[in-house]
Amino acid sequence: MKFLLSFIYENTKELKESSAALFLSIFASAVAGAFLSSSKEMLLIIPGLIILVPGATNMRGAIFGAVGARLGSAFHLGQIKSFGLKNDVVKTNVLSSAYLSIIFPVILASLASLFSTVLGLEGATISTFITIAFMGSIFAGSILLLVTFFIAFTAYGRGWDPDNVTSPLIASIGDIITLPSLLAAAWLTLRFSNFSDYFSLGVIGLLIILIITIILGKDSKTRVIVVQSSAVLLSSTVVSFFCTLHTSFYFFHS
Repeated sequence: MKFLLSFIYENTKELKESSAALFLSIFASAVAGAFLSSSKEMLLIIPGLIILVPGATNMRGAIFGAVGARLGSAFHLGQIKSFGLKNDVVKTNVLSSAYLSIIFPVILASLASLFSTVLGLEGATISTFITIAFMGSIFAGSILLLVTFFIAFTAYGRGWDPDNVTSPLIASIGDIITLPSLLAAAWLTLRFSNFSDYFSLGVIGLLIILIITIILGKDSKTRVIVVQSSAVLLSSTVVSFFCTLHTSFYFFHS
C-alpha cells in the first residue's frame, strides 16, 4: 500500500495528464460510435462501406498518433521549439503523414473491395472504394494534421508531457473526424458517380508518382518513416479488416 501511495505521489503530474486525456478519448470514442450507429442508411446504400470504416479509423489514428509521438520526442530532445516548415522535424512529419494519407487509402480501398466480394456485398466497385477512401483521407487528414500539431505544441507550451496526451487524444479525435469525412466522401461519390472511375484513375496515377518520388527522392528521413510506417499500417489494417468481418456479415444478413 505504501508503495502504491508513493508511486501515485511521485507521478501525480503524469497521472493527471494521462487520465484527462484518456477520459476525453473515451468520451470521443463514444461520440464516434453513436455517430456510426446513426449512419445506417448510408451504410446500406453503399455495401461494403462498413468494412472501410474500421480500417480508415485505424489508419488515421496510427499515422497521426505516430506524428504526435515523434513530435513529443523532438520536444524532449530540443529539436523543435516552434512551428515552421523550415524545421526539419516539422517538414518531415508533414510530408510523411501526407504521403501515407495518399498511399494507404488505395490499399485500404483494394482490401475493402476484396473483403466485400468475399462477403457477397455486391454493388460498390473498386473505383467507388478508392474515391471514397481517398477523399475521406484528404478531408480527415488535413484536419488531423493541424489538430496533431496544435495538441503537441499546446501541450509543450503549457508544460505538459506531449507523450501523455497526444496519442490518446489524436486517436479518439481521429475517430470523430474520420467517420463524417468518410460519409461526406460517400455522399459526394454518389452525387457524382459518373466521375468516380476517372477520379480513381487519377488517384492511382498520383500514387505511382508519389512512390517514385519517395524511392528516388533525396529526402531519406521521410523515406525511412514512410517505409517503416507502411509495414505497421499494412499489418494493422489487415487485422482490422478481419476483426470487422463478423460485424459486417451480421449487419447485412440480420
